[in-house]
Amino acid sequence: IVDYSINPSAIYVTGLSAGAGMTAVMLADYPQVFNKGAIMSGLPYKAATSSLGAYSAMNGSVIKTPAQWSTLVKNQNPGYTGPFPHAAIFQGTMDFTVNIANATELIKQWTDLNSADQTADVTNNSFDGNSIIQQTIYSDNLNNPVVYYYKITGMGHGIALDTGACPRQGGSAATYALENNFHSTYWAADFFNILTSPY
Repeated sequence: IVDYSINPSAIYVTGLSAGAGMTAVMLADYPQVFNKGAIMSGLPYKAATSSLGAYSAMNGSVIKTPAQWSTLVKNQNPGYTGPFPHAAIFQGTMDFTVNIANATELIKQWTDLNSADQTADVTNNSFDGNSIIQQTIYSDNLNNPVVYYYKITGMGHGIALDTGACPRQGGSAATYALENNFHSTYWAADFFNILTSPY
């Protein structure tokens, strides 16, 4: 922030898989630093505290109430009274590395931290004209959107791409970079409000 004159209210973090788990850690441990995060095929904060526990969590076996999930975050910084970061969650339905149940648990954690319930306020089926993408948006008690969820039907473990040269496209397909006609990096950047119009 000091060296590059970064706007302190515009700091974001994203990651895939273990990086998505670390994204949740960064959002939970440093809520005063990060404004938003994009969690791609990840786990809730403190879903596990050991390697063995991590495998159980990855399999979708760790289920908690929204209050239990948010308490794990709040206990990390008991003196913190400011706002918590907003989250965008990206998850494939056929992910056999990180079970899709973790998306539900992430929604519980980050909605509760942001004074929202677990009922979607907006549901967009065939999001952006893509029949395999469902976007749901959860808003706080002031009707501000705080959690976005992108469910990608049929996608395995990886980051979703829409390869091509158009502004909403990008990336190259690889082992964990999967063509789904949906450029998740673009939509994460849109969520972060860092895109330059027009697109």
